[in-house]
Amino acid sequence: MAEKKPDRIVARVAWAMHSAVVAAGIEVDIEDFFPGLDPLNREGFVTIEQQRRFAQFIFNQPDDLIGLKFGSNVLFEGLGMVGFLFRSSPTFAEYLHRADRFHRVYTRDPEFVLESRGPDRAMVFPEPHADIGPRDQVVIGRMSKWITWGRQLCRRNLSPREVRFKWRGPKQRQAVADFFNCEIRYGQDEDCLLFDAASFTIPLRDHTGEMSQELEQYAQALVEKLRDGESFLAAVRVAIEDSIAGDADSEAVVASRMALTTRTLHRRLKREGTTFRELRDLILQQHAMALLRRPSVPLGEISFVLGYSEPSTFGRAFKRWTGTTPAQWRARIT
Repeated sequence: MAEKKPDRIVARVAWAMHSAVVAAGIEVDIEDFFPGLDPLNREGFVTIEQQRRFAQFIFNQPDDLIGLKFGSNVLFEGLGMVGFLFRSSPTFAEYLHRADRFHRVYTRDPEFVLESRGPDRAMVFPEPHADIGPRDQVVIGRMSKWITWGRQLCRRNLSPREVRFKWRGPKQRQAVADFFNCEIRYGQDEDCLLFDAASFTIPLRDHTGEMSQELEQYAQALVEKLRDGESFLAAVRVAIEDSIAGDADSEAVVASRMALTTRTLHRRLKREGTTFRELRDLILQQHAMALLRRPSVPLGEISFVLGYSEPSTFGRAFKRWTGTTPAQWRARIT
């Protein structure tokens, strides 16, 4: 049986961490923490333990603003199909609710809890795992990451109404105030980002409501597979599905994700009575048909979500699977 996914995260997260720490002004060789990581291949897996060791290195730097510098430079990337789900959310609030549910695909530890507090909404950050690094740096790193992602998705200078830290604060507090652009309260009894209700209604510019249900089902199915364990074929399916949005779902890439050689993957699929191409085409066909059943989703968007560079390429593949074009198939069933 393949290694259970909760022990691993997608390698793109490691690259995002590396980019953020370099942007924060720290020189580091990613090979020291993720041996064998191929700079020409951003796919595959790294282990949770490797990620934690890298986080320890980052957050233990002799800089009491390292958490802020790191978190504010983590880019919203590398999340695959679940990332499409986040971006398809209608509002900042719905994005956070989905992130709360599905962030476990990429990290074992929950990072925040959403609460309603009268007219306000709160992101409360629980005590981080001691293995990650100094708690105050980890907390501000997480807070600044989610604010940075919110600003990218909303395409505006999103700010909370108030930030509360258990932390007594850094020596230079102005940098924290400048980033969050709101009242900062140190020495509190919680770590919390407090928003007014209006902030939670801010629309996301990339909202694609027509695809939300399909992507939601995909993400939920992925979480269930991570939770319950998986057969070999199910593990291959997850590895293929996880790669679709990155347009890097070749047999070599999927084999690498599963810590197998291409030859071993080919041999084990043959033993299961299938081939990599048959399994990949089946997954793409299922996703394509589900999206084609939604008349308001343009063919170009379906092509993009499934990882095709051009609608014409998707059209040829779909005709190979079904004997008809996507437009003809849609017209027949809607």
